[in-house]
Formats: sequence, C-alpha cells, structure tokens
Amino acid sequence: MNQPFRRHTNSRSNMMEGLILQGLNSTMGKVAVGMLLLLGAWLVIGKKQLDVNALTKVQATVKSKPYQPGMDSSVQKNLVLIPVEENSKLLVAENFALKAVGADSIQRSLQPGDKIEVWLDEVNAGHFANRGGGGRVQISLLSNGNTNLIDEAGYNRELGNNGQMGWWVIALGLSMIPYYFISRPRIHPGWVFTIIVAAMLGWLIWGNG
Repeated sequence: MNQPFRRHTNSRSNMMEGLILQGLNSTMGKVAVGMLLLLGAWLVIGKKQLDVNALTKVQATVKSKPYQPGMDSSVQKNLVLIPVEENSKLLVAENFALKAVGADSIQRSLQPGDKIEVWLDEVNAGHFANRGGGGRVQISLLSNGNTNLIDEAGYNRELGNNGQMGWWVIALGLSMIPYYFISRPRIHPGWVFTIIVAAMLGWLIWGNG
C-alpha cells in the first residue's frame, strides 16, 4: 500500500517570517531584551549620592608631589598617588573622585608641604589611622586650603552618570521590541543595535572624557 503523500512547504505568514528571520521571537532573545530593560531600570532607579555625613575628615601634609606610577600601563595612567607625611601613607583618589577633577589637576595643584583635608569612608579612615608605615588609602573628597579640588557636587555628577547610562541601556532594549511585530524590517536590528552602542560610546568618550 502506498504511503500517504504529505506535502511540505516553507510558506509561513509574514509575521512568522519576520520574527524567525530576526531571531527575536526566541526565548533567549526575549530574555536578553528583558535583561537589558531591567539593567537599565536598575541603573536609573539605583542612582546614589555621596553621603558626606558618613565620611571622616582628616588633615594631612603632602610629602612630595603627586605622581602616576607605571606610565607604560593604561590602567596606571588613571591612578594618582599623593604621598603624605602621616605614617608615610599614599592617598589615592577613588574612581569617581578622580573623574571629577582629573589626574593632571591633582598633580598641578598640590606641592610638598601643602596642608590638605581629605574625606574618607569608614574602612579607609581606619587604614589612615593605622600607624603602620606605608599603604594606600582611598579618598573621596579633597581640599587644599580654601580650594576644593574634589567637591561633593563634582563627585555626585560623576556618580550620576550611572543613571544616564541606564537610559542608554533602556533605549537599547526598547529599540529591539518593534522587531517582534515588524515582518519585513527595512533596517536590520543589528544596524540599530550598532548605531545606539556607537552613540553611547561617543557619549562616554567625548561627553564625559
């Protein structure tokens, strides 16, 4: 007996074709977009501010000019060490603090013998008070006399860039959602993704460099 003949066809609705071609209807695609939206929302909502009241202010005397170690390393170029006389400690501006003022500004503004004030979190205040010689101590704020080299406003401005980054991440996730419903997109989602990422990188490099 002849087996029943079954016709196989590659035809599908335009809606299905668009989704399958773009690969965004898969579970992983939806999860990836959802994670982008959640990450962006977390960055926007979770934006923090520096709590100066939780910091300890201490005085120190600059022992020698601030310097950048290991200039052959791009990582070390973003590090400035401030030697102080107190227990031969090395003060290091933490990430957001250094972005707020810039490495060159710290090096130009501090001279040996300068009396400075620095604000430290609880852990680093303990390190600073430790009489053991040497060791690095991270600082959040810095002033030299009446000049605020790293102030609260500048620190919070840099800290707030995390919130702005969140909007970029949300935009990236939202840009993918229309492809759930467009059967034959004129612009490939890969191009949209690339354009938004390029714009975000441009904002990071030129807008916050």
